[in-house]
Amino acid sequence: MAAIVARLAALPPANRLVAPLSIGGHVDHQIGRRAAEACAHPRLSYYADQPYCDRDPALLEDLRAQPDWNEERVQLDDAGLAAKLAAVRAYASQVAKLYPAGFEPGSPGWQTLRGESFWRKRQVVFC
Repeated sequence: MAAIVARLAALPPANRLVAPLSIGGHVDHQIGRRAAEACAHPRLSYYADQPYCDRDPALLEDLRAQPDWNEERVQLDDAGLAAKLAAVRAYASQVAKLYPAGFEPGSPGWQTLRGESFWRKRQVVFC
């Protein structure tokens, strides 16, 4: 964990640091989230882990009900979607399990990958 935090801290300054919400319960996502939080980046955002949050919409509905979280929904253009599909396909050992219907236009996988939800905790401002 310390090595991951050190590598994140050594990155060039960025407008935003994005980490997984770790909704799927995967250890690598949980470690990534904790490491990003340890960096205390002023614009830390989280992405909704796909396809897990689409399989159980209640997970994000619980988050939406919490007043200290903001959601930003981003729709990908064709170029963004193509890049994302190429990245997902790079995980060949997981694609069939995570997206059994594939990602053809109109499929549930395609709809899932077409957009992204980013989450941020609201900042508390003291006067």
